[in-house]
Amino acid sequence: YSTLFRSFAPKILVTDVTMPGLDVAELCDQFRTATQGQRTGIVLVSARSDAELQDCLHATGADDFVPKCAGTSAVVNRVLALSKDISG
Repeated sequence: YSTLFRSFAPKILVTDVTMPGLDVAELCDQFRTATQGQRTGIVLVSARSDAELQDCLHATGADDFVPKCAGTSAVVNRVLALSKDISG
């Protein structure tokens, strides 16, 4: 994934916490390493409880999380807010 992150240079990564064969903490680490020096953000999405997501947020270094039950509009709103924050 590091190569993809370097090639596309995304400003925000939105990812599910639970993915088969992929550790979200490692993915977040690869994203931060590949985009080092750039203002970026990570939003986690999951069906897990808010408490579990809060723990995962700290473990991964992500910027925010959205429970899946909050819906697509909540994800869009968090991405827009984070985009404004990283744009300065």
